[in-house]
Amino acid sequence: MTDDAVRSVSRALCIMEAFLEKPVATLSELAAATGVSKTTCHRLLNTLISAHYVVRAPHGVGYQLGGKVIALGQACMAQVDVFRATRPHIVELARRTGDTAFMCINDDDEALCLDRVDGKHEVRVFILHLGGRQPLHVGAAPLALLADKTDDELAELVRRRGLARYTPYTIIDLKHLIAAVEHLRQEGYVVSWEDATIGVAAVGAPVFDHTDRVVASISVSGILPRFGPDRLPLLIEAVKEAAANASRDLGHSRTTSSEQRR
Repeated sequence: MTDDAVRSVSRALCIMEAFLEKPVATLSELAAATGVSKTTCHRLLNTLISAHYVVRAPHGVGYQLGGKVIALGQACMAQVDVFRATRPHIVELARRTGDTAFMCINDDDEALCLDRVDGKHEVRVFILHLGGRQPLHVGAAPLALLADKTDDELAELVRRRGLARYTPYTIIDLKHLIAAVEHLRQEGYVVSWEDATIGVAAVGAPVFDHTDRVVASISVSGILPRFGPDRLPLLIEAVKEAAANASRDLGHSRTTSSEQRR
């Protein structure tokens, strides 16, 4: 991006922030508030209007924020709601299992870690950090985010993003990805075995909102010996319970239909 482009973006953001002080403002008021000329301000306003970030106020008395800003605000608040709904359940999950618990969301075809609680087990897993990202086909938390995707949507995801290999156990073809997601739809959880890092396993489950849409995933991850046959059923039960409780807190009240997502 050129210096002129960066300057234009900065000025456009200043114009939008000016509406925090004056929800409906004239061209002169916006130019004065942002320190740019009326000509520059008018040009930037036209750009913002074309992108629906700004609209002309009723009766032609000035300008106000548009619907795109409302949509962004709703998206931001949705993340806050998801964090609030999942936080107590991943805290309890980490306490109950002793392993590291995560909460992720789908952000631009990647799993974004919004929350993480380390367990008390002496060996901790530092694979996915708070604010870290991971492809959706790698790891239990990312895979769980695909629970509401149809097979066609999975194929489109593979077309856009590909299936990079991280270990010999990473899913690298569409057929195996569809099979993993089908198991997820049917059973409500997914287990990943050393697909992101050798020696590390994880269990993940999706979190649904009131519209039956996957808005997050919850998982626990740890070293392979802690995911043996003696503990795995307990881990699966704990993760599914945490995700179900978080979904309930977000207004979800019905079972996900695998038939609807094929």
